[in-house]
Amino acid sequence: MNIRILQSQKEYLVKCVLQERENLVQDIEKGKLFNNKWEIDITNDAADEIRDLCLEKLQTVGFDEKYKLSRQGKVLEDLIDVFYVSR
Repeated sequence: MNIRILQSQKEYLVKCVLQERENLVQDIEKGKLFNNKWEIDITNDAADEIRDLCLEKLQTVGFDEKYKLSRQGKVLEDLIDVFYVSR
């Protein structure tokens, strides 16, 4: 599966979502940067795992006290959409 994400999304993934998943960080780091977008070739299973991790993170930091989407929540929702695998 070929995925494109912004440089800022890649940095957020590596620093805030995938800290304890070195194998997924390596998959992301193997990508290539073109015009501020990372092209990443990963398996559907890896994409599913990243999406699941983003969903978990969204539950903990994605909303403010009024249940409005936070800045991190917006980043996470965008990543969830990008890593969605239709089977």
